[in-house]
Amino acid sequence: MLKPRAQSREGPKKRDPSLFEAARTNDIAQLMKALSAGKRLDQDDLEDGFTPLHTAAFNGSLEFIREALRDHSANPWIRDRQGRLAIDHSDARRDYEISKLLYEAMYPGGAVPLPEG
Repeated sequence: MLKPRAQSREGPKKRDPSLFEAARTNDIAQLMKALSAGKRLDQDDLEDGFTPLHTAAFNGSLEFIREALRDHSANPWIRDRQGRLAIDHSDARRDYEISKLLYEAMYPGGAVPLPEG
C-alpha cells in the first residue's frame, strides 16, 4: 500500500516553480511564476554551472529564451563550469533562432563593444 501524499494544514503541498524545469520544458507560465516568486535567471546550478538560459539553449526552448531575455536578471554572458556561454549550446545544436536571440542580447544593435584603451 502506498503512503498518502504529504499534506500541510493548508492542503496539498504546492511545488515551488522552477526556472530550470521551465527552461527544459519551454514552460512560459512556470517561468513567469518563478520570476514572480523572486527567482533569478542569473542563478546557476551547483553541479554544472548552467543557468536557466544555458538549460533552455541546450534543450532548444525558444519561447523560454525569448521571454527570459526580457527580465533584468537574464545574463547571457555567464559561463558554465566548462566555460561555455548559453549561445555556445545553441550553436552546438545549430539552433540559429536561439543563437540569434542570444547574440542580440549580448550585442544590442549589433555593436560589438571594444575595450577602451
